[in-house]
Amino acid sequence: MKKIRIACLLAVCMTTLLALAQMGGEGRRPQMPSVDEQVNRLAQRLNLSADQKTQARAMLQSRMDKMSALMQDSSISREDRHSKMMEIRHSSSAQIRSLLSEDQQKKYDAMEKEREQEMQRSGHGGMGGDH
Repeated sequence: MKKIRIACLLAVCMTTLLALAQMGGEGRRPQMPSVDEQVNRLAQRLNLSADQKTQARAMLQSRMDKMSALMQDSSISREDRHSKMMEIRHSSSAQIRSLLSEDQQKKYDAMEKEREQEMQRSGHGGMGGDH
C-alpha cells in the first residue's frame, strides 16, 4: 500500500513538472507583445489617430522584423546583439515619438520611463518591448 502511495505521489509530481515545463517555467523571459498589442496599447494610452496608428504599426513591425533577424544571427556575440537591439529600440522609439503631438510625447516619455524601470526591476535590463 505504501509503495502505491509513493508511486501515485511521484506520478503527480512528474505531471506537475511536465506541465510547468510546457508553460515555460519561471526562468523564461516574457514574450514580446505582438505588433497589434503594442499599437493597441499606444492607441489606448496616447489616443492615437487612425493615421498615427497606421504609421506606428509600420514602425513597430519594422522593429520586430529587425529584432527577429538579429536574434537568428548566431554569428553575433551576446554583447553585440544586446547593443544592436538597444540601438534598434531607441531608433524606433524616436521614430514613434516623432509622430506624436507635444502632449502625446510627454505621455509617451512617461510610458518609456515606466517601462525601463520595470525592466530594470525584473532584471531584463531594458531589453524588452512592451509598448
